Amino acid sequence: MRDKKTRSLIVTLVVIVFVLMMSLVYFLFFNDKENPEIPDDPIVIPNEDIVDYDLVNYEVYDLNELSFKFVLVDVRIKDKEAINISLSEFTTSDGTNLNFVSDEISELADFSVFLGKVGVDFDIESNDKSALFTLFVPIKNRSEKEIDLFLNDSKITIDLTKNITGTAIKIGISHNENITDDETFRIFVSAAIDITGEALYQNNEISTYPSTAQLMAFKLVLESLNEEMIMIEEAEYVTEKNSDTFIALDGTYTKTEKRINIINIETDDRAEGYLFFMTLNPEREKMTYSGILRVKINGKWSSVAIKL
Repeated sequence: MRDKKTRSLIVTLVVIVFVLMMSLVYFLFFNDKENPEIPDDPIVIPNEDIVDYDLVNYEVYDLNELSFKFVLVDVRIKDKEAINISLSEFTTSDGTNLNFVSDEISELADFSVFLGKVGVDFDIESNDKSALFTLFVPIKNRSEKEIDLFLNDSKITIDLTKNITGTAIKIGISHNENITDDETFRIFVSAAIDITGEALYQNNEISTYPSTAQLMAFKLVLESLNEEMIMIEEAEYVTEKNSDTFIALDGTYTKTEKRINIINIETDDRAEGYLFFMTLNPEREKMTYSGILRVKINGKWSSVAIKL
């Protein structure tokens, strides 16, 4: 009798275990197949950060005073909306992030070189959908022949064997030549810069100029010595080497994207701006900034020898 109860209990336990095992097998293997979990449809988000990114111009600086060489790169950025891009989105093929170049900037500052004074942009912002920006791109290896500059997935390639025309003077160390009559005015001439590629405005509208043209700018500070109104009416630059004469663009050319034309600006105190000169230079021969600068102020011409 006892053996019969024991066998009955064992059979019952076996049946229970069997049922539990079959249930487990069902839920593990069959239930998922009959009711598979349907994954969410992938959501494709259009990349609205894609922008047009083109190389306009660049200049390589390989200065003996510095532990690195660098490039000032003019790029044009076009977007569907107002431009607002972080410098951290720019990287180079040698691993430099343009938002983390404080060591190089500090070394330049030790030599009184301040990049903001030569138009380097640290805020890549514009209310326009197309704008020109100047970027400071340090090069870790001085022997590099080429470097790529990335903006997200877009890339431009810079040939470091060309345009090696940068000097310390061009980036802020200057002789500060001056023109004065010692009575009514004084003009400081502090820098000469190639600004080819910057949009030029005439009568507040963009003025196109030939692709073979070169646009130059002389940076000036105009001071009145007797608190009377003074104004630069005209200017010309005569090169030392060939005596070529360049006539400054008149006051109808009010500005470029980054600079103000100082011609026709009146002041009884102090005014800063640029003289713009344009020449046809299809071969992009190096321009010299040694010669005579002549300016006409309140009807009288004055001149100074410059070497910038």
